[in-house]
Amino acid sequence: MVSIAGRPQTGRPSVIITPSGALADMFKALADSIRLTILGLLRKGDLCELDLADLMEMLPRNLLSQHLAVLRQQGLVKARRDNTKGRLMYYIDKEVLAELGRQCRRLIDTSTVCDNREFQSTAETILSE
Repeated sequence: MVSIAGRPQTGRPSVIITPSGALADMFKALADSIRLTILGLLRKGDLCELDLADLMEMLPRNLLSQHLAVLRQQGLVKARRDNTKGRLMYYIDKEVLAELGRQCRRLIDTSTVCDNREFQSTAETILSE
């Protein structure tokens, strides 16, 4: 069970609650076709910004840098220094994407969806505490 405001929830449907809005922020980062394209390219392997710029030839490098910064801020992409060329190599954080996948599956899992009466009863109980 997930806790709301630090209180454990027992006997109630499991829900996704992210007080920090981390899940919503990740969805915002993914709600851009350019950033999804970048993630798609990085799924195939590590790339430096120059390689990404070549593959996304219509995108100016300054915009590419901004999109990479958004992905890095959300932890979806990481960077490491290439020892041979000294360039930053970007790669997908597989653990973060795996957790995001788990959260998405929980979000769309209809087996835990309660009917309206059960929801109202649960909401009234939570609000009365």
